[in-house]
Amino acid sequence: MLAKKILVGLILILFFAFAALGKDSVNTSEPVFLDDRSDVTQTLSANSFQIQAGISYSQTKLNDTSSNQISVPSIIARYGITDNFGIQVKSEFDLNETSANGNIINENDQLGYILFGLLYQVSQEKRILFFDQLSFLLDCTIPLTSMYYFSTEVDMVLATNFSNRFSIEYGIGYRYHNSTDDFLNFLFQLDVYITRNINCTIFFNRSRIFELDSQSIQNMVGVELDFLTMQNYQFELVYTLGIREDYWFLGGVFVYTL
Repeated sequence: MLAKKILVGLILILFFAFAALGKDSVNTSEPVFLDDRSDVTQTLSANSFQIQAGISYSQTKLNDTSSNQISVPSIIARYGITDNFGIQVKSEFDLNETSANGNIINENDQLGYILFGLLYQVSQEKRILFFDQLSFLLDCTIPLTSMYYFSTEVDMVLATNFSNRFSIEYGIGYRYHNSTDDFLNFLFQLDVYITRNINCTIFFNRSRIFELDSQSIQNMVGVELDFLTMQNYQFELVYTLGIREDYWFLGGVFVYTL
């Protein structure tokens, strides 16, 4: 049932994305490739405000147990204080379902928000990024239980532009969480413009998880399509798949920038 709802939502996002692309006219004053403004690891220009709203569905399977999550709405609000510094706030409503052997054994809803304290970009031209994240997380399991968490994350992301059409990003980051596992993340991604309006990102993420008495490794690959417009909005579709793990994620995002 959850999968059907998320599929309908993503089809609608995709439909409006292609409808928006047809409204763009090409002239000599327009850039060859339109800017992707949805990347949360890059700062906005000074005094710019952006909101990202989307819907996503993920599924994790372990033996005979399956965990499903649908997030709607998932909202990120961003503000550029300067060209190199910005703040972000995220909020989402999660519908969680756990089943075993096809039978539902647990259902709960969660409302959470997370505050990203710092987002600093060293160089706009070379896209050398330093992403320092200070997070305060509130999880409310509806209707009664509320839990407060603290986490912090430091990331160093480097980028190399081969041309206007091709670029790669690579980086490393570490996240500390006061009540769950810590993560050491490695990222590599390739950005390619398919057309002037469509940007494709292929990414690989490797995480070393530091648990209480052991360590484990998670590997993820994914693809992201950004449908860009000359107006203040764009659309994004993301698909992520676990390597050697039964996990997948599908999401769609609407981005509006002022």
